[in-house]
Amino acid sequence: MKLLIYTPRITSRIRYITDYIFRDYLLFYCVLTDSESEFQASDSLKLSYGKCPLANELFVGQHPLLLENGIEPQEIDLLEYDGMPAFFAVDAQGSPFPFDLFAAAFYLITRYEEYLPYTPDKFGRYSARNALAIKAGFLDKPLVNIWAKQLLSELQLRYPGVEFPCRQFDYLPTYDIDQPYAFRYRGVLFNCKEILTSITQKHFAEAKTKFLMMTRFRKDQYDTYGFQFALQQQFGFRACYFVLCALHKNQYEHALACNSRHVKRLVQRMQTYGQLGIHLSLASGTDATKTRKEIEQLAVLAKETIIRSRQHYLVLKMPETYRTLVDRGISEDYTMGYASRPGFRASACTPFKWFDLSRNESTPLTVYPFAYMDGTLNHSMKLNKADAERLIRKLTDQVKSVDGLLVSVWHNSSLCNSGKWSGWRSMYKHSIEYADSLCALPEYVKSL
Repeated sequence: MKLLIYTPRITSRIRYITDYIFRDYLLFYCVLTDSESEFQASDSLKLSYGKCPLANELFVGQHPLLLENGIEPQEIDLLEYDGMPAFFAVDAQGSPFPFDLFAAAFYLITRYEEYLPYTPDKFGRYSARNALAIKAGFLDKPLVNIWAKQLLSELQLRYPGVEFPCRQFDYLPTYDIDQPYAFRYRGVLFNCKEILTSITQKHFAEAKTKFLMMTRFRKDQYDTYGFQFALQQQFGFRACYFVLCALHKNQYEHALACNSRHVKRLVQRMQTYGQLGIHLSLASGTDATKTRKEIEQLAVLAKETIIRSRQHYLVLKMPETYRTLVDRGISEDYTMGYASRPGFRASACTPFKWFDLSRNESTPLTVYPFAYMDGTLNHSMKLNKADAERLIRKLTDQVKSVDGLLVSVWHNSSLCNSGKWSGWRSMYKHSIEYADSLCALPEYVKSL
């Protein structure tokens, strides 16, 4: 289906956001033109974007943001449209929208505010508390997709006889493998130290458990892979596994060496059931050399080219982190989300190309935003299992309402079903069952 969009001046920003909304999300064939005569003569579906409509086509009023080249603080005055927050108001007669939907969507999905000065947290991250989505109360809504659906509704009103494309809701479970095993294969000195610590603290049952896992009389508590693989076989999805290959151990990264035969066997099992990605260490940061070495280490282990990534601790700095990934051949990144709050960091729940604001250009890197992470619910928010499950269902329903892709983040360690994670394994399975019940077949996930 062809949609012809007229705008007096075509910019890289306009091209980017119209491509995302119409081509990537609404599944249209979208063409931009700055020729009034071409637009008037065409008999295809039409939309104009500017200061005023040309005729009786669907019209969206224009804010200056998408005509600019630089990065400047923007004046954000919130308004309400159809029960949802909006901004970048326009006074454009003939438009059904009182705001520039394209400019507002661009501001959110490119993470414009993260290019402006801010106070980072202890890991150097952009904190959720700085975000417009938190301040305006819409972090739990994929607002860009909601606006796009409203735009689609307006097109359907103007073209009632046209059959529009229909996308499907899907889900994609992902796992971060920070520490493949709790005690097994960790070495005698490490394990003895751990057992001694438990004894000195008079945690004798814990010391006994550690000893049994170390000596293989009890299954290692982080070895939850059989449970994961069984879920994938039962529901027919292929997960993404992000394996930490830190070059050096430190207080935040205690993983087994990526070149060990134990990790190699584990990676081969993961490849049978899912897709692999690199979980880039804190130490790699935006260091191109360390990033390259970690990617190469996993590529040798897996005997495949690594194209997927997620930053450890979700340390993401615009634009340096993504530029480093592009330079190192990564084409998909799964870091887009907050460690402290669930929801939609980019206000979108479908994959999108990363737009480098500093260079004012679209890039080949596809960003897969996630909706929630296990540690956020348990550690940061301190939710009990029932409240966490209700929140997950609420986020799932939000993604379903816009036919998006639900991406979740769990760790092998959080599925251990013991200690602070007792009971969370069954809750996780319930979340998979619920997501699966909302879609016919997760073909999107199977095709990855």
